[in-house]
Amino acid sequence: QGSMVVDGAGSSWDNSGNLTLGNNGSGSLSITNGGHVTSNSSGYIGYGSGSQGSVVVDGVDSSLDISSDLFVGSQGNGSLSITNGGNVTSDHGNIGRSSGSVGSVIVDGDGSSWHTSDYLRIGNYGSGSLSIINGGDVTSDSGRIGFYSGSQGSVIVDGVGSSWNNSRGLTVGRDDAGSLSITNGGHVTNGSAVIGNNFGSVSSITVDGIGSSWQTTGWVRVGNRGIGSLSITNGGYVTSSDSAYIGYGTGSGSVIVDGVNSIWSSSNDISVGYDGSGTLSITNSGTVIVDGILTIDANLDGGSFVEMSTGGMLALSGDADSSITEFLALVDGSDDIRFWDESINDWSNIMNASIGEDYTLEYISDVNDSLYEHTVLTVPEPVTMILFALGCLEIRRRR
Repeated sequence: QGSMVVDGAGSSWDNSGNLTLGNNGSGSLSITNGGHVTSNSSGYIGYGSGSQGSVVVDGVDSSLDISSDLFVGSQGNGSLSITNGGNVTSDHGNIGRSSGSVGSVIVDGDGSSWHTSDYLRIGNYGSGSLSIINGGDVTSDSGRIGFYSGSQGSVIVDGVGSSWNNSRGLTVGRDDAGSLSITNGGHVTNGSAVIGNNFGSVSSITVDGIGSSWQTTGWVRVGNRGIGSLSITNGGYVTSSDSAYIGYGTGSGSVIVDGVNSIWSSSNDISVGYDGSGTLSITNSGTVIVDGILTIDANLDGGSFVEMSTGGMLALSGDADSSITEFLALVDGSDDIRFWDESINDWSNIMNASIGEDYTLEYISDVNDSLYEHTVLTVPEPVTMILFALGCLEIRRRR
């Protein structure tokens, strides 16, 4: 067993070669109160099989700088805790590098950060977890969660001010299982994104709670060749700037948008079922806004559809509020939008519904409305529709 403490402003430990904590035994390093440690090569926390390594970087101006790769759980078990304004920098980042290894990283508190100039892998071949909480910040060139077969990767971004920013792509479940949870005001940004990339991958992203957000500037594939799911709930907010695909490349994908102020806003196309099978569920006053083209079941195999109920809202660009036929003319593919039909207690095609009883259509012409120049299809709860039919309630949701 070995331990090292670097404490206080001006205290430093400079390594010209690798920095290893836990080679074959147990090793720990504490960098506190402005202490500084550098490695001009790679850093290993939990290097050898069966080893235990731990590093704590705590306090404003406390820092760990790794010039090359940082491995947390290389072949053994490793943990890295960055707290109270501590800072870590590295070229690459690997959490749970090898089969059988376990790595965990916590970035906790306003000003606490980990910056990688290249990729960050959480669950490379082993098991890896990353928690960004209470205003912590992580930046990377690209993020990969659950990378190779046999790996397990999970990331939590929780709390107002907590963020993970990727300048390029994000892959959740490349060859195996990966999960990303954005909660309580957390924020994630990236270029392109894949959830469930290859056969055998079952992976998910959850965006939950008011202020929680996921912003993508590239294309999005939910279920690329594997199984992928995206849940936007309780006021979560997702924006996509490029085309989005639910069920791509023989994969299976599902998206749920549920709850008041839960929104998926796409400034480009959304395809529900593209080569694979896809489902988009809009419930409990959740909203999906499509500025491009909505395509349902592109290969027309009957395996993809949109489900709407309990106040779900679908907004498509254009003036098409005269009839459901006119609205569906804005949709490519099968037009398979389903509503919950109380008369049969099952899902039914929207063409079987009655306007004013089962759904409403409204074109938004108010320039101050976020749904400006969109036609909104709303499928309220049955009791709400009865009141609407009687003229006792105006159904309108203004943003």
